[in-house]
Amino acid sequence: MTIRIAIAGFQHETNTFAPDRANLDNFINGDGWPGLKIDEEITEGMIDKNIPISGFIKEGKRRGFIIEPIIWTAASPSGPVTSEAFDYISDLIEKKIKKITPIDYVYLDLHGAMVTDKYDDGEGEILKKIRDVVGRDCVICVSLDLHANVSEEMFHYADFIYSYRTYPHIDMAKTGEVVAKVIDKYQKQIKEFNFYKSDIEFLIPLHMQCTLMQPAKKIYENIKNIEFDDSFFSFTMGFPAADVYFCGPKVFVYSLKNNDDLSLAVNQLVKNIYENANEFYPKFYSESDAIKFAIENSKNNTGPIVIADTQDNPGAGGTSDTTGLLKELVKQKASNSAIGLIYDKKTAKKSHEVGIGNYFDAEIGGKLFPGDTPFEGKVKVVNLSNGNLKCEGAFYKGFQMELGKSALLEIEPRIFVVVSSSKPQMADRELYKFVGVNPEKMRILVNKSSVHFRADFEPIAKKIIVAKSDGAMSTNMDELTWKKINKKVKLMPPK
Repeated sequence: MTIRIAIAGFQHETNTFAPDRANLDNFINGDGWPGLKIDEEITEGMIDKNIPISGFIKEGKRRGFIIEPIIWTAASPSGPVTSEAFDYISDLIEKKIKKITPIDYVYLDLHGAMVTDKYDDGEGEILKKIRDVVGRDCVICVSLDLHANVSEEMFHYADFIYSYRTYPHIDMAKTGEVVAKVIDKYQKQIKEFNFYKSDIEFLIPLHMQCTLMQPAKKIYENIKNIEFDDSFFSFTMGFPAADVYFCGPKVFVYSLKNNDDLSLAVNQLVKNIYENANEFYPKFYSESDAIKFAIENSKNNTGPIVIADTQDNPGAGGTSDTTGLLKELVKQKASNSAIGLIYDKKTAKKSHEVGIGNYFDAEIGGKLFPGDTPFEGKVKVVNLSNGNLKCEGAFYKGFQMELGKSALLEIEPRIFVVVSSSKPQMADRELYKFVGVNPEKMRILVNKSSVHFRADFEPIAKKIIVAKSDGAMSTNMDELTWKKINKKVKLMPPK
């Protein structure tokens, strides 16, 4: 029997503590992600990209699925999604699926941590809308980000949910492939999914969710040891900057076999997570100590010291324009260093007006995050770009970015600032190279990212450290003002 399946994607990771909003233009333009894709634009424009729907399309075509593309869209993490944006996109998905019903299956490429101005559970609302259209006989399968906060509504309206297993997310396309394989198996075996889940009642700091580091690395390795044939385990570590009731990690499994050991395996994994909970506490450097460490340990040019400006990570709702570490680079005269991306349309535009080789009095960044201030000083325009580039690293692999007017500015002595008109996180070396910075030859790199940068920067880094500077993605959850989270959930891992 031929499988006919509607596919759609609607992704946003919402930091409810961030100052800005995701509006409709952000989703149409993509903010570094591919812009809004409709119908065949999905099957033609999302090929060979590290994104779940790309992997699903490739595997689905190989298995002979009849694929009905609906829409795909994403915007950079920020504060809540506006009602205008959510209603427009979710209504579009609903109407287009309604036109092709009855349908056998629906595959949704979602994030799992979307909060809107109206709904705490964006994905739950999307799934409810689609379930109302397709009915209970249609099978709805979902791929989620590893940082998803999975609600009871999501479990209720979806038949199957599966998440990434890597952070940096180098397995996004692979996750879509897995869902396509599951649908094919389900169709051939004609069986109900068996299901079991368990909550983890503490928040995990975002930058410590990295699966290249302990304890996350060994926990995910343990998942491989407990899996059965035709069982599909997920450990969503949660997005810990969302003040919603269901914020937090979860372990869950779906199986095509009636296996009594599912609960035992899940409970074993949960036990393993709690046993390693204390290792999720991080080591931070202050702004001053981070730059001092980098200067002292980068003298023999064996690779750059890379500093993660983790709290201003635009991939988690940061404004990507705070200036604490930039000011410290200048204060300590950290020559042969670079920082990026600083999101500042005004400064980028001014740089293009001034022209390459010329100087001007700049006010860089410091315009969006409450309490922060711009870096003020004379800068030289070293290079200019229209912001068009193709990424090559494992995370952004295959993505063609359109960042708008961008510039490389120099502050003496040889401190370089990459300024752009869009704000993807610094997770690919091409985001330095497109304006002329060779990251391999720098002594110090300050990356506005938490973890994704590691996929492309670890191979060249002499050392990676994490600095605590101003930004919307707090490293300490107990520093935030919570109102809605389940009171059972501890704000930091238990010691």
